[in-house]
Amino acid sequence: MLRLVYILVLLTFPGVAAAQIQHGGTPPSLDPRWSGLLPGEVPVAEMPPVDVARLQDEDRANEGRKDIPWRFGHPIHVYFGLEDAGRWDTLPDGERVWRLKIRSAGAVSLNLAFDRFVLPPGAQLYVRSADGTTVLGAFTAANNKADGRFATTLIPGDEVVLEYLEPVVPAFPGELHLINVTHGYRGPADLAKGLNDSGACNINVHCSPLTDGWEDPVRSAVILLNGNSSFCSGSLLNNTDGDGRPYLLTANHCYSNPSYWVMWFNWESPDCDNPNQSPAYDSISSATLVARDSNSDFALLELSSTPPPEYNVFLAGWDSTGVTPAAATCVHHPSGDIKKITFEGSQVSPAGNYWEVGPWDDGTTEGGSSGAPLFDENQRVIGQLFGGQAACQGPNPNSGTDEYGRFDRSWDGGQPDDRVRDWLDPSGLDPGTLDGLDPNVPVADVDAGIYTIVQPIHGSSFCDSPVPAEVTLKNHGNHTLVSVEIQYRVDEEPWASHSWTGSLDTSATEQVVLPDLAADPGWHTFEVTVADPNGEEDGNPANDSRTAEFAIAEATGVPVPLVQGFDSSPFPPDGWTLDNPDGAVAWERSTAASAHDSGTGSAWFDNFNEEHPYEADGLLPPMLDLSDVPPPLVLEFDLAYARYDSSHWDEFQVQVSADCGQNWDVVYDEGGFGLATADDAAEEFVPEMDEWRAESVDLSAMAGESRVTVALFNVSGWGNYLYVDNVRVHGGPTDGDGDGDGYSTDAGDCDDADASNFPHNAEVCDDGVDNDCDGDVDADDAECVTGDDDDTGDDDTGDDDAADDDDTKLGPGGDCDCRLDGLPNPGAAAAWLLVTLLALARTARVWAPRRRRSR
Repeated sequence: MLRLVYILVLLTFPGVAAAQIQHGGTPPSLDPRWSGLLPGEVPVAEMPPVDVARLQDEDRANEGRKDIPWRFGHPIHVYFGLEDAGRWDTLPDGERVWRLKIRSAGAVSLNLAFDRFVLPPGAQLYVRSADGTTVLGAFTAANNKADGRFATTLIPGDEVVLEYLEPVVPAFPGELHLINVTHGYRGPADLAKGLNDSGACNINVHCSPLTDGWEDPVRSAVILLNGNSSFCSGSLLNNTDGDGRPYLLTANHCYSNPSYWVMWFNWESPDCDNPNQSPAYDSISSATLVARDSNSDFALLELSSTPPPEYNVFLAGWDSTGVTPAAATCVHHPSGDIKKITFEGSQVSPAGNYWEVGPWDDGTTEGGSSGAPLFDENQRVIGQLFGGQAACQGPNPNSGTDEYGRFDRSWDGGQPDDRVRDWLDPSGLDPGTLDGLDPNVPVADVDAGIYTIVQPIHGSSFCDSPVPAEVTLKNHGNHTLVSVEIQYRVDEEPWASHSWTGSLDTSATEQVVLPDLAADPGWHTFEVTVADPNGEEDGNPANDSRTAEFAIAEATGVPVPLVQGFDSSPFPPDGWTLDNPDGAVAWERSTAASAHDSGTGSAWFDNFNEEHPYEADGLLPPMLDLSDVPPPLVLEFDLAYARYDSSHWDEFQVQVSADCGQNWDVVYDEGGFGLATADDAAEEFVPEMDEWRAESVDLSAMAGESRVTVALFNVSGWGNYLYVDNVRVHGGPTDGDGDGDGYSTDAGDCDDADASNFPHNAEVCDDGVDNDCDGDVDADDAECVTGDDDDTGDDDTGDDDAADDDDTKLGPGGDCDCRLDGLPNPGAAAAWLLVTLLALARTARVWAPRRRRSR
C-alpha cells in the first residue's frame, strides 16, 4: 500500500508562507501600490507530462525500504533565466519586475532549484501560488550562498509564479537561473490519502507521559527535502567547542547535492492526536557536505545558516565510545509524515558497523525515517538509521528489527572527509561523550567541567602501578575560572581532592596533572569530577564528571611451554581472555572440528553468519614469562579456513606485546587466498583432517621479556568459518621439555627425546612410530589405513617430500607447501607473488553484497 505525506494536503497548509528564512514583503503583482499597473498576463512555461502511474508502481515496489530516500515527486530539468524566459516590466518608480509562471499539469505541489542565485542588495525574489494564497519570500541578497545555488520548499498546486524585483540602479545585475522543477505527485488527488498516513503504531513526539523528558532530543530532529524530490530524516549535533555550528547528521544513502536541500524544523503535532491539517514548520535552504562514508552509512553536513532563535532548535549530544547502550530511542519522520518517536527498552546489540535494534517496544520506523538519530539512554546520538524490517502491524510494531550506522565507527576514518571527529571535536579532545547544547539558553556565569580524561585512556592497560592521571579542565561559564576542586577516585575508594588555581577564559581548557593512581592487578574504574568553581555553586552539573576504565597487569607472566588444544570446557580456557569490541560475534569452542583425530575441539570464529567488515576479535592466552627460555622461541598452531568467495574473505593475525598491551607488533598476517587451507565454500566450512595447516611463528624478538601478551585476531570480512587448534608457545629443550617440541611428558609427550613426536602431531604412516602420541601406530592409527583413503591428504608413504604437491600437513620430511591442495611449495615465486598481490588488494577491494538486510 502506498504511503502519503503531508505534502498531500498542502492545499490546506497555512504555514508555508513563514517556512523558510525570509525577509518579508509583498510580491509586486499583489502590492496595492502597483495594482493595475502590471500586465495581468504572465508568460507560462509548460512542463512535460509526468508518468505518475509508473512512479506509483515503482513506489509500491519500494514500499517500506529505508536504504533509499522516500520519494514524493519527479524532478524535471529546465533551463530558465532572467534573459531567456518570462517578461520584464518597469514600475513607475523605475524599479524593474521580472515574472514567470511554471505549470506542471496535475501536480500536487511544486518546488524549485536554482543553479544560479546571486541577488544584488535591495533585490527581492518571491515565489507564490497562482492564486496568491501561498507566498515564499522575500528572498534577498542575505540568501546568497557561496556556491550560487538555492532551493525552495513546496508550494501547493500545479502552478507557481516567480516575481523578481530589482532596484533602479543595482550594484550589479542579478542572476537567476532555474534548473529544476519538481512535480509532486503523492497527494489526495491521486490516492485519496493524506496527512498521518504513516503506520498506526507511530507515536507523535509530544505524547505525554510516554515522551516526557525527550523534549530536547526531539528539537534536534529534522526532515530533509533532499534531491528536490524525496525525504529523509536527520539531526543537529553539538561539537566540543560548543559554538553552535549547525552540523547535521543523516545517512550516506540519503546523500545528493546538499546545495538543493531544504531542512524542515518543528513539523510536529503538539499532542498525541494527529492534526486535521498540516502544522506550520520552519526551514533552512542549502547545506555543505563535510564528511561521509558508506561503511557506517553516515553523512555529516553543515547548514548554510544558523537556525534563528525562534526556531528553538537543540544540538544533540553524542557518544563515540562504542559502549552498547541499555536502551534506544529514535526520532524521525516515517514516510515523510510529521515527527514521530520510537522506543526500545533493552534489545540493542552491535553488529559490526551497525547497531541492531528491536523489535521495538513502542512505535516503529518506515521509509523516510532513513538517517534518523538513534539516542542511547543518556539522550546522546549513537547512530543513524540505515535499514531493517521494522514496521507497523496494525496499532503495534511488528517483530522486525532496524539497523543503525554506529557513530563510534563514523568517528574515525582515513581522512577528515570520511570521519566526523575533525568536525565535531575540532580541538582534538576526544572526550568520548558530549552532552547536547541548547543555543537559546544563556550560558551560566560559573560553570566548570571535566572535558576529557587524558590519562589513563579508557580501556588502556599498564604493566605497573601507580599509573599517571591527567584531565582536561574546561571553563563553560561566562566568568573567568580562577579556582576549582578536582575530586577523583579509583573504584569505590574514598574521594581525593586536587586544588586548581589559574585563569581560564570562557571556553578555554587546560591540562591538569593529578597524583598517580595506585591499584592492584586487574581492571579498575577511574572517576573524576569538579566542585566549588570560583568558590560558588556550579551552574551546570551535567558536564562536571568523567570516567575511564584501565587495567594493571600481573607482576609476571606464566612460564612456558604454553599448550592449549581446546579439548575441554570452559571456553575461553582458564587464564585466556576474549577481546570482543563490538559485543557481538566472538571466538567460541567448536566440537565439530579438531586438527587431530584424537582431539575433541578447537577454537572457532563464525565469519559466515554475521556481517561486520574489518571487525577484529581477539583470543588471548595468559601473559607469558619468556625471560629465561632457550632458543628457538616459537609460537605454533594448527589452522583451517575456507573463503566464501573472492569478494568475501577474512584475515587472521597474531600480535604480540612486551609492555602489557600498550604497543603491539604483528608477527603473523594472512588473509583470503593466502589464509585458506581448503577450496572456497558457499556453505559453512567444517574442515576435514586434510584441510588443516600447521603454522610456526618466530617469537625470538620477545626473548628475555617477562610479561609478553600474545593475541590471535580474526579480522572478519563476512567470509567463512575459521578454526585454530593446538596453540603452543615454547623454546628449545629444557628440563621439562627435553626435545623442545613444546610438550613435556606430563603434557602427554610420548617421546621427549624426539621433537617429531608429540600430541596432536600428524601421524606419519608406515614409519613404526607413534608420531601423534595417541597410542596407535601406523595402520592402527585412524589416520593410516590401507590405500590412499585415509582423508589426510598425504600419500601414505610417510615421505612428505617436496615432490608431493598435494600435502597439506607439515610432516617430518619438511614438505612446506602448507597451502591449498595442488599448489606448489611457497618457495615458488609465482605463488608468493600471487599471495602478496592478494594481500595488497584486500585494503582496496570493493565489498560485494551477499546477504545484507536493508531497507
